[in-house]
Amino acid sequence: MSIAPVRVPPKLSPFVGFTPFRGLVPGHLWANWLGVLAAHHFAAEPAPHNPAEPAWQQPPLPRIEDGESFFEWLNVLNAVTDADGLLTVVSLGAHYGRFLVNAAALAAELNPMPFRLVAVEADPTQADYVRQHFRNNGIDPDQHAVINAAVGADNRPLLFPTGPGTGANTAFTKPTDRAGIAEQIVAPDLAPHVVRRLFADGRTGLDVPLYPGGPAGELAFVSSLTVADVVAPYDRIDYLEADIQGAEAAAFPPARGILGRKVRRLHIGTHGDEVHADLLRQFVEDGWRVEADYRPGAQHLSPYGAFRTNDGILTLANPELLR
Repeated sequence: MSIAPVRVPPKLSPFVGFTPFRGLVPGHLWANWLGVLAAHHFAAEPAPHNPAEPAWQQPPLPRIEDGESFFEWLNVLNAVTDADGLLTVVSLGAHYGRFLVNAAALAAELNPMPFRLVAVEADPTQADYVRQHFRNNGIDPDQHAVINAAVGADNRPLLFPTGPGTGANTAFTKPTDRAGIAEQIVAPDLAPHVVRRLFADGRTGLDVPLYPGGPAGELAFVSSLTVADVVAPYDRIDYLEADIQGAEAAAFPPARGILGRKVRRLHIGTHGDEVHADLLRQFVEDGWRVEADYRPGAQHLSPYGAFRTNDGILTLANPELLR
């Protein structure tokens, strides 16, 4: 006798009770479901509804089919709900700062309070995007922290492909990667040109693709901060999220102690199964509660339904600070 599998219906989305934004949006901008406005040029693949002229927009609520974005929204919702007194949100690899502004906007709706936003972004163009995104949504960037730096295991400058503002930039952190760049410089006798550029402005004059078949960025040395450097000035951080394109493997382990003392909720976009599993193991050892654990590049079934990941999703809550 065969028994048919029991299908458990998906859990109701936590966003089902919200009313999404509907309205006229200025040209070259698109709105999300909260009415937060983003500029057309912030996205590598711009949203479909951002014409040059003002247009009526009706963005949907977050859906599980959105993958990582759904869980990022869920994290922000939980962080805002749990916050008290002062909402502090940190974004490492901030791109244009979308979830910083989203957190401030959601707090204004659900749990109004003063807020403090901290963006760390290695690419100068994208750091400017953060400031512009703040201003587009009524936030004065000078009242918050927008730091143009990479995140790494130590404070040594990192080779980083700067521009063109796609959010896909990845620092060259591995010795083998840097050795490969050195060979590209030496073999065609580019060394004199590169040395002159490095001493003039810290840039190499060499362009490398950000990903296979993608746009190129110019290699430059950028300042580097550790996770502990970023966290240390703040008594408490309600939500820290990171999308640092693989650098999480080296950047987070040295900061486990200070994260446990100061951070309530942590989200890491992971890049590689081994990196994901190793970080998960370390934070579980430290007593963090796992809220979401989905490895990168795979199909998953969550309590909210099925979805596919690009980056991995690792969301952790700190029971010591969420009592």
